[in-house]
Amino acid sequence: MASCACAQVVPLATSQGIVVSSGTASQNSAPGADVSIGLQLAAAQGSGSASFTMAPQWNSAAIDLDWSIDCVALSYTQSVSSGLTRHELFAARQVPGRFVITWTVTTTGTGAATLAFDLGDDGVVEATNSAVIAHTLPVGVTVFSVDLDGQAAAGVVSGPWGAQYPYHGTVSAQLTVRFEPTHCSSVPYGGACGVAIDAVGNFSGGADLAAQVPLADLAIAVLGLDQVTTTLPLAPGCTLVTTPVGNLLQVPNGGEAAWSIGLPPGIGPVVFSAQAVGFDVSMGRAEASHGLRITCQ
Repeated sequence: MASCACAQVVPLATSQGIVVSSGTASQNSAPGADVSIGLQLAAAQGSGSASFTMAPQWNSAAIDLDWSIDCVALSYTQSVSSGLTRHELFAARQVPGRFVITWTVTTTGTGAATLAFDLGDDGVVEATNSAVIAHTLPVGVTVFSVDLDGQAAAGVVSGPWGAQYPYHGTVSAQLTVRFEPTHCSSVPYGGACGVAIDAVGNFSGGADLAAQVPLADLAIAVLGLDQVTTTLPLAPGCTLVTTPVGNLLQVPNGGEAAWSIGLPPGIGPVVFSAQAVGFDVSMGRAEASHGLRITCQ
């Protein structure tokens, strides 16, 4: 096993036509524009406004693409926030995983919003609402497209006997498309003693470990193959629940520490134990988390 901090899946994005408008105010992103680092467009006038934001972020264990579209139509206007983007995920190795799509919409009056998630960008829409889609990234490129449309209108309808009926609307919608590996699972064992630990699969074929070590000057990820217990020789007498075959050290940042464990391709299922230990050097204390039995396929 090796510690690796490098994400091995790279997301790219291209505009296929994005426009925001409210009355005569408008902004757009032309088809073919590179929007891999994100995008923010806005248009506003006295009678309404519209905005379209896309913000990507990723690390060694997940890719998150976040969108926000907003339209406000107050009087005699049409507000639109609409965009189609094409996305490419370049993977250095095969990664079993899933797309987790989270779509929330809040509307008033004439406001409305739609979503179309097309895995493969082949015209077949896999999701128009929140969904979980299992998918294994192959070596090379995986393509998908995201089509968002938000609209709100405002005006007045004339009724009988000279009556006037105003209408207006707003829409605010948020979308997250997350790809996360699913090849690793973990089972906790033993008891925690002042420290917490969690594990998720990563793009390097192994697992990322995250620990909360609130009182520690030094954090250690203890990696082992068994579940033999040993009492640590420092107060308050916490228990080590694996025999160490490898240790990874880190100075915590704000009481948190993280390690990325990579595995070579093609070595088959790997099972190992992990535990976090936090040392308070000035007080001569050592606190430990529960253990995790981690299986990576």
